[in-house]
Amino acid sequence: MNSHMKEFTSFLLATMILMSSLHITKAKMDDATSRISEADRSIQQAFEAVLEAESAGGNVSSLLTELNKAGAFLAQAENLYKNGNFSGAISLADKSASIAEEVKNDGLGLQSRASVESKSVLWHTIASSLLAASTFLIVLGIVWIFFKHSYVHKILKTKPEVVSHAET
Repeated sequence: MNSHMKEFTSFLLATMILMSSLHITKAKMDDATSRISEADRSIQQAFEAVLEAESAGGNVSSLLTELNKAGAFLAQAENLYKNGNFSGAISLADKSASIAEEVKNDGLGLQSRASVESKSVLWHTIASSLLAASTFLIVLGIVWIFFKHSYVHKILKTKPEVVSHAET
């Protein structure tokens, strides 16, 4: 009976170790899933920020390069997750989310600066247009006054010819 007890104890110990490792694996799997989802959301938010910065007139080429890096890390994390390497998947998903957050913040800053710059350019354009239109009207008025004065002076200098018609 003693040998049966040892076998049963060994079986029970092996089962407990297996169950605990399954629980740890399940916890890592759940953690990896949530980190990958978080990285995916971060990339989507970063993409939206970059898109808004571009529509505001900002140069987003460097942001797109960083966003591609984040996407590559996310793809690698998903591959590691599918292969059961949950620790590696968590590490790459965290890298991806970190890069995506930086891109999002940089994109929002760029959007803000581009918006201010475009407003400045708009006001400069309006002021330049008003100045050019005013200058044109002033020059046109001066030219008109000069030609009017010249024309009136020319008319006044002309002497009408007197024609006499004597019918006899």
